[in-house]
Amino acid sequence: MSRKKSTFDTEKLKKIGERIREIRNATGLDQSPFGKTIGISQTSVSDLENGKYPPSRPILLAIENQYSVSPDQILTGKGFPSPFIFHISEPEGEYKSQESQLLKMVSEVLRSEYGLALAANIHAFHSTIQKDREREELKKEIEGLKKEMANLEERLSEINSDLVNHVEDGVER
Repeated sequence: MSRKKSTFDTEKLKKIGERIREIRNATGLDQSPFGKTIGISQTSVSDLENGKYPPSRPILLAIENQYSVSPDQILTGKGFPSPFIFHISEPEGEYKSQESQLLKMVSEVLRSEYGLALAANIHAFHSTIQKDREREELKKEIEGLKKEMANLEERLSEINSDLVNHVEDGVER
């Protein structure tokens, strides 16, 4: 099957592939099961993730329908949240059926618009906390530099005083 020549540059295709991989990783699915959810093969998922070609409109719409990530978010990265990285293992035992239904519902919510919005908010909150920590570290570093500068100024004053005394001693002779 031949594909049309892409109007996307290599770097852009790579970024699109990274976003598709991020969506797949957020679901906890390997390439083959993920591909089945959007109607393509494991090889096609791999090719997309590795930026070999851009996703077709049907693939973009399938991803949007299954995972609530718009084609624009995938293609441009605008509004693309760093999703939760969640992996839910299949339950076992006597409550398997009920747990499976509950896990499916939770998984659907996390992949929904609200789940992705929540992930984006958590990411923003984490970034804010990280920036606050960095700001506090910088404040401590600045305080340390101020103390070091005060010590240097004091030492410079001592050297200046010694120099003045030395010059005065030389003048008196």
